[in-house]
Amino acid sequence: MSKNSRRIVGIVALVVINACALGFIYWKSGAGRANHVRVMTTFPKTEIDGTDRLGVVFDLPVARPEMVGKPAALNIAAIEPSHPGEWIWASADRLEYQLAEPLHAGMTYRIHLTDGFDRETGLMPVGETSFAFATRAGG
Repeated sequence: MSKNSRRIVGIVALVVINACALGFIYWKSGAGRANHVRVMTTFPKTEIDGTDRLGVVFDLPVARPEMVGKPAALNIAAIEPSHPGEWIWASADRLEYQLAEPLHAGMTYRIHLTDGFDRETGLMPVGETSFAFATRAGG
């Protein structure tokens, strides 16, 4: 093999490796996945004890306009331990659990998106899908 042929093979190999690496980075970033959604934040971050709702904010609109202000499907998310309340689409990108009564003192509540989330919204959650909220001990 001539010196020029080896150089061309080396350049082609570097181009292919770089293209594969860039494709992998693009795939891992989630870019271009229109059917995926990520939780950006939850709330409240403080003052958990006196809150009347727990919420999840997504990185893109999830609820259709006609769903905003209305109850979400029962199987879209869950709270553990169970606590009276209702899941509501507060905005296109915000799901809230509106509490029917205050949270109990000294408890850690966990909300998580369920398998029903992707069936209801058509979007697959990626990243963290379970979040904890702790109340202070009573006394």
